[in-house]
Amino acid sequence: MHDTVSGAEFTFVEYGAGDSSFGRVYAAGTTTVVVRDHDTDLLDCTVAG
Repeated sequence: MHDTVSGAEFTFVEYGAGDSSFGRVYAAGTTTVVVRDHDTDLLDCTVAG
């Protein structure tokens, strides 16, 4: 994923459990989690903006 405002790059990993979606957004090229996806609720965002 690419933030067109800041130019930051991210990698989104999603997995499903039944009809629920879960995943993580990482700063690209790292293992640093910047957002958690818990059934489409975005939690613990550390990205400004």
